[in-house]
Amino acid sequence: MTYTEFQLIVETKRSHLSNVELLGYLDDARYCWYEYCIAIGVEALVVHISTDFKKEVFNQEKMIIRTWIDRVGNTSFVLQQKVVGDHNEHIASSQVVLATVNKETRMKTTVPQEVRDLLMQEGTLDFKRLDKHSSYSTF
Repeated sequence: MTYTEFQLIVETKRSHLSNVELLGYLDDARYCWYEYCIAIGVEALVVHISTDFKKEVFNQEKMIIRTWIDRVGNTSFVLQQKVVGDHNEHIASSQVVLATVNKETRMKTTVPQEVRDLLMQEGTLDFKRLDKHSSYSTF
């Protein structure tokens, strides 16, 4: 399975991180997945998010957000995300459905093979893995 890790130190004006702020961090952690899709010729748009909040997080705490590809459908794919604290405590988990959209027509399109291949590849998301014949030639 292909995954990414996003490490951060929580910065909030409150004593603890609100759930809405945490959703923003989850989106930041997906940014390279959005970039990957653009690099292969489609855009990935969030069509559904489901998040479970397990533990309160305070200002200046360290977090790691691990994101991995879980399933691929015809015109969408699912990313799983898990947020853990500095001592490996489970903070939150999220499931995100992304629809693939043609950049010009803005209509749903078939998930590219490059995304499907990520299910079978072990390791981190790597733009160097892109096939030479991809619609994106230089990165």
